[in-house]
Amino acid sequence: MTAMSKFVPVVCPGCGAGCGLYLEAGDDGLVRSTPSPNDAVSGGRLCLRGWQMGDMVRNSLRLGSPMIWGKSVDWDRALKRAVRQLKPLIEERPERLGILAAGHLTNEDGYAISHFAHSVIGTGNVDNFGRSVDGPTIWGLQQATGQHYRRPPLSELVGYDVIVCLSSNIGDLNAQAGSWLARAQQVGSRLVVLDQLDDGLGRAADMYLEHAPGALGALLSALGDAVEADLHGVECPVDVTVLGDERFAEGFRRLVTLLGNSRRIGLVFSTRAFSTPHVGMVVGELVEKLNHIDGISSTAFAVNG
Repeated sequence: MTAMSKFVPVVCPGCGAGCGLYLEAGDDGLVRSTPSPNDAVSGGRLCLRGWQMGDMVRNSLRLGSPMIWGKSVDWDRALKRAVRQLKPLIEERPERLGILAAGHLTNEDGYAISHFAHSVIGTGNVDNFGRSVDGPTIWGLQQATGQHYRRPPLSELVGYDVIVCLSSNIGDLNAQAGSWLARAQQVGSRLVVLDQLDDGLGRAADMYLEHAPGALGALLSALGDAVEADLHGVECPVDVTVLGDERFAEGFRRLVTLLGNSRRIGLVFSTRAFSTPHVGMVVGELVEKLNHIDGISSTAFAVNG
């Protein structure tokens, strides 16, 4: 911080979440970005993109004008060229055109893009890059549950008995997720973190299980069977020693008991960290197994980030 620092409140442009932050401007320009302590969206937190927003603004590779074949041009020339090349396609076969929007755009931006596509170009081919990140995992989740996945708002985490988080850095990937996990824990939710390496959240959790590298899928598959077996008073059908060390095995048994004594269970995972159909399927299968146990209701919270 410099002697003449000025803090300017802005909305982070890193994604469409709308987290509030302050840009600190010093004598030599922008210095850094810091979270807004009382922001209603992020709860005073920022993801890695938010923390690095100052570096992004100062980046020497950042484009400052339109480019045509690698050369900088003014907006008038760029727009005229775009119109000249798009107009014949719009008049002849508009269905051959499509718009791919960025994942960080707001709802208002998305509406404007959709309106432009339908009213000006005459095409319904509009997609969002964020779907390519979510798509594989959500597809796997829907295959396992046999129904359309409705992404629940993170605010619904408050009030769950147990929240099982599948990565310890989810707060770094999505500031809202970190904020709502903290709020839920403050009002009594038990937070459990499963990861092969503690990247921060494990230290704040009520229970942290460090599994063997690459064992998350097998761990989730075993968890549902183990909970059901425990409730029926039979021996766990899974050899958990292959999923981690003795300390992990002890923690796994405590987790099974905790889940068996719970009524509402939330499973939180990042579609950016686990952008594969396999993870979506094992999460969906665990949700289905838990929901088939009398008295237990479980929900998957897919976090975009």
